[in-house]
Amino acid sequence: MTISIDSLAVDSLVNVVDYYSLKIKKIIEVKNKQLEAWYKAGLVDSIVTLFTDTTLQMPPNQAPIRGKEALRNSWSQLTDLGEWVFSITTEEVKSVEHLAMERGKYSINFYPSNNLIIPPMNDKGNYMALWERIDNEWQIQWYAPVSELPLLTR
Repeated sequence: MTISIDSLAVDSLVNVVDYYSLKIKKIIEVKNKQLEAWYKAGLVDSIVTLFTDTTLQMPPNQAPIRGKEALRNSWSQLTDLGEWVFSITTEEVKSVEHLAMERGKYSINFYPSNNLIIPPMNDKGNYMALWERIDNEWQIQWYAPVSELPLLTR
């Protein structure tokens, strides 16, 4: 028995998937703008609403952060140190049903509080994020930024 697939049907399916991915990309871009504002304002309770309960964030040069509460604790400590200014640019989203993979670029600037003797910090790079639609809301399940800047030598 031979099964043939009509190329028009395949093209139509590809167009539907591409349209869906574009639709989800627009949703993610709005959520990323929210994240940028919340990070800058130090609104940790707002930040964590965009992450799943079992989220896994893999920041550079440290152990992964597992779970929403660990993420809340980590960012609470970091926002106490000063202001974090992110720029997040979504370059591509591939999505199917309740999952979406986002690829993009980021930059981050850290400005320490006046009473701290730590230098400002800048970074830029690329990231991958796995989003999951839970109760009709898109949330980040996995987040992995990768810096383009070399580590400073000691």
